[in-house]
Order: sequence, then structure tokens, then C-alpha cells
Amino acid sequence: MNFTKMISKVRWLIGLLSIPVFSIGYIKYHYNVALLGIMLIWICNIWFSMENIKRRILFLMLNITQFVFLIGNPVISAFRGEEWWTRFWDFAEHFSMLVLYLSLIGLYFGAVSVEYYLDKRKSEAVRSKKIADYEKTYMPYIQFVAIAGFSLTWICQMVSGGEKVLFMRGKDYTDFYVDFVSQIPYVIQIAAAMMQYFMCIFLATKPKKKWAFGVLSLNIVSTIPSLIVGIRNPLVLACVFSFVYYFIRDALEDEEKWIGKIEKIMIAVATPIGICLLAAYTYIRKGAEIATKGIVALFLDFFVNQGTSFDVLSSARGAMPYLPERKMRNYTFGGFLDYIFHGSIAQKFFGASPFPDGNNMINALESNSFAHNYSYIAKGKEAYLSGEGFGSSYILETYTDFGYIGVIVFSFLLGALLIYALHLLKKNLLIFTMVLVSLMKIFFIPRAEALGWLQFIIYLQFWIPVICSFLGAVIVRKLVIIQKQRSEMK
Repeated sequence: MNFTKMISKVRWLIGLLSIPVFSIGYIKYHYNVALLGIMLIWICNIWFSMENIKRRILFLMLNITQFVFLIGNPVISAFRGEEWWTRFWDFAEHFSMLVLYLSLIGLYFGAVSVEYYLDKRKSEAVRSKKIADYEKTYMPYIQFVAIAGFSLTWICQMVSGGEKVLFMRGKDYTDFYVDFVSQIPYVIQIAAAMMQYFMCIFLATKPKKKWAFGVLSLNIVSTIPSLIVGIRNPLVLACVFSFVYYFIRDALEDEEKWIGKIEKIMIAVATPIGICLLAAYTYIRKGAEIATKGIVALFLDFFVNQGTSFDVLSSARGAMPYLPERKMRNYTFGGFLDYIFHGSIAQKFFGASPFPDGNNMINALESNSFAHNYSYIAKGKEAYLSGEGFGSSYILETYTDFGYIGVIVFSFLLGALLIYALHLLKKNLLIFTMVLVSLMKIFFIPRAEALGWLQFIIYLQFWIPVICSFLGAVIVRKLVIIQKQRSEMK
């Protein structure tokens, strides 16, 4: 028997075994048995990813964040001998485990199905000759305009970050969510919001490794002010994005070696150190004592603290009947709805009122943000307005809107997309850019909005850098040609 086929059969066996194991645990209310079933399907997903990691790296990364945000907390608690299923009202975890299992199995079948489809058709991304000729002619100029735009907007981003740091002097990090209102000129705020879009346009042009390293490093540096304020997520996402970009360039069989021995050593060393530092930062941010914490304890605490999204899954089920009722309430597409009806275009042309930032009664009762609506219900008005709150999860949002079928279908489509995305990278520069922008947030959705990673497609802040880069490249090329002709005439 072919070794690859044998490995694949073992993986399927593990996946199939998860069904009776989870079912018995779920039906009999044996929570650790049901948790074992969840771990088996998660292992099946990881196994599938590792069989062809170059093709399945995006699927792998999402399953890793699934463990960090949703699975790791109860697993570590189980190994510690804790009755982790008693944290909330009776059978709260019963719901959370079912939707988590359905999501994991949906992800798996989505990924397997689209890969089977691509292999069956031996499908290759089709590039029209017109697009290929344009990119070949203008690529150096697009790179030039994009890196210039990134440099300018990076400065604006650092100015914006510096304002946050100055605001937080002598304040608690929760004050940021309640009281912070930017006072810097609106033009600088808008320019700062365009930084990562210019970065993705530049990276989509497949620059040399040293240039990509410099841009990715500056992106990481731009998250330091947020870290000082008390917000870790931008730094983590920037590091994950950098790793994924390197892996993508390596998978695309670039002329340069992107993941060599040095990179592998850096990843192996930096990952556990980074996890421990992030765990320690949790205590530092709260002003708690960490001197008694050992390395192993900090490592495990990272997954326990980050895994509070599992607790959100459990507790949110009981709060769902009390969520604010409105016409057109939809959390899955909430970001799109709120931007369309209350964003800058709606404000300018239709007199719509904007949704303010932070914790306030407007977001709590009128927005389509599950995080704000649920936090207001769960924490209570006083605690919510003082800056406390929970995050969200694509599982919660799709379940609230569409039930169990919604969780399964969304997860299936998500798993399929994570495989198909690398196939799309070869199509054209714009799609490459859009995939990269999506990757800056998509791995965070186990504890964030279901479609928050896709909302950029309706933002002017995204399309302005795209138009500037593509049209700017045409203008710069013409100027270069004119200058060259003048030089030859002299």
C-alpha cells in the first residue's frame, strides 16, 4: 500500500472515530469524553494540514488559533483535574461543545471537498493575457508607488499610535475603550488606516526578500503603541501575518528560499518565548504578581487566558434571548450593515448618524456588533460602560443568525476558502492583494466577527490605495519614459 494513502486512511479513521466518541460524551453528559471527541477531529484537521503543509498552511493556521482561543482552555483544565464544565449555569458547556465540534467537522469537509474539486479538474488559476502584460510592464512602478504610500501612511500610523500612548498616561487600559477620542487631524487618521493596504499591495508584487522583511518589520513596529496601551492583538496578528507571508512565498516556489534554516530556528525559539511573554503581559496589564509564575505555568496560562472565548461560547447561549431586537438585526453580516447604513458614505449623502467608538449605549443597543450587544447584556450597564466586555466568535454569530445549520455551512465555506485562497494568488495582483488583506484578520475569527476579515472590500480606505497604486504606476512610467526621451535628445 502506498505510504501516503495509508497515512490518509489513518487520518480518516481518526476523524470517523471522533463521531461516536463525541456523540457518547455529548448524549451521556460525560464532558471529558466529548472533549476527547473534539480533540480527535481537531487532530484530524491538523493531520490533514501537515500532509501537504505548503498547500494547506492557511487551514493549519486557523486550526491552531481554534486551539488557542476555544479548545486549549478546557483541555488544560481537564488535565489539571478541574470540573471545567461547572463554570456556568447547568449544561452551558453542552451547547458550546456541540457548536465547536460541528464547526471543526465543517471546516474539515470544506477543505477536503475543495481540494478534491481542484485535483479532479486539475484546475489552474487563469490569467488573462491583458492582465499578465499589464503586470509585467507596470510591476516595478506599482512597487514604487506602493512603498512610497506605505512609508507615508506608516508615519501617520505611528503618530496615531503615539497619541494613544500619551492619552493612556496614568490610566487603566479599560479607560481606553471608554474615554479615548482621537484629536489628531482627520486626514492623518484616514492615512493611518490605509497603511496596511499599501503594505499588502507592495507584498502582492512579490518583492525581494530583504524588502519584504523591512516592510513586515515596520508593520510589527507600528503595533508597539497598541501593546503599550494594553492591546496585544495587533502585535500577534502582525507576527502571524509575517510568518504566513513567508510561507506563501515559499509555497509559490519563489526563486529565493523564504523558509530556510535560520527562519525555522527563529520560529522554533521565538514561538515559546513569545507565548510566555504574552502570558506574563496579561498579569502585568492587570498589575498582578508574576514573580511566582514559572515558565511552564506561564506557557499553560497563555492558553487558559486566551481560551476565555470558550467561556464566552458557553455563557452567551443563555444571553441570546435577551439580545436587543431590531429590524434587520444580523451579526454575521453586522459589520457590512453598520458601515452601509452608518458609515462615512451614508453620513455624507444620507445624513446617517455615525456609531461612536468604544463602549456606549448606541453600540450596545443599536449596532449589529455581537460583542457590544452581548457584553452589555452579560456585564450589565454599569460594568459595560466602564470598559468591561467580551469578544465575539464566528460560531456565536452564525448560530445566533442561522442556528446549527449556519455554523456548519459557514465553517464548510471557510474551510474551502482557506484551501482555495492559495489557488487564487496566481490569478492577478488585485486578488493577491485582497487575499493578503484578508489574512491579516481571518485567523482571529474564533474570537472575533464572522466576516470582519472581509469588510475591507466596502471601505474607501482600501480602494483609494489600490487606485493610487495602479494609476500612479501608469503616471510614473510615463514620466520615466518622458525623462528618458528628453535625456536622449540632449
